[in-house]
Amino acid sequence: MSPSNLNLEFVLGPAGACIQRNTALSRLLTSVSLVFLLDDDLELASDYVEQMVDTFQHHSELGLLGGNLLANGGISRLEAKELLKLPRVAGLNHLRPARALYGCNMCVRADILRRVSFDEKLKLVGWLEDFDWSVRAGQFGTIMCSEAARVVHLRVMNGRTSEYQFGYAQVINPYYLYRKGTIPQFDEVMRRHWIRLLASNFLRLITPGQTVARCKRLLGNIRAFWDILRGRSDPAQVELI
Repeated sequence: MSPSNLNLEFVLGPAGACIQRNTALSRLLTSVSLVFLLDDDLELASDYVEQMVDTFQHHSELGLLGGNLLANGGISRLEAKELLKLPRVAGLNHLRPARALYGCNMCVRADILRRVSFDEKLKLVGWLEDFDWSVRAGQFGTIMCSEAARVVHLRVMNGRTSEYQFGYAQVINPYYLYRKGTIPQFDEVMRRHWIRLLASNFLRLITPGQTVARCKRLLGNIRAFWDILRGRSDPAQVELI
């Protein structure tokens, strides 16, 4: 598709990934059959869109499709472009099943988006909102990832909500999803998640250039644990701290 054939519309909404997505999707779902949900810090292979659309055309059971994430942070935009120029590895299985998708790049049937919206209780950065939404949406179509549709996520941190609020969401959101039923195995899944999370934030306190940010994130983790112990496990609290 050439730039002259594109119909661009900028839609503004309240702060928060979930409510912004719902606001934008409400404007276009009556006129399309497939929807791409893409972060703004992505680099896509030149045939990314073609590969995704072609896969849907040949697999009617598909509901949600993710791309092949070659890198997820720790890479510049120039490095990402060079990485995507490399030829695809021959012999890769074109499609692989997935339980959920990573929200930085998803292609979804529009009829599913009409049935399942993003949970607006997951405020601001909406940590794990992609997992929650894609698990619920998976009731209406198969979830797969395409090895042929290559993408690089730069994972730019600028513009994110405060590190303290992000740290709070890292703990409170998965607990909310457990209580909601999206994450059923609390003892096993959440224990591993929280141990890795706290260890990562604690150990990176000594990483040059990250001490202040990781300290704030760790304090946000601790505040969330304290709120859970006090029976205050509403993820919307993140806007008030």
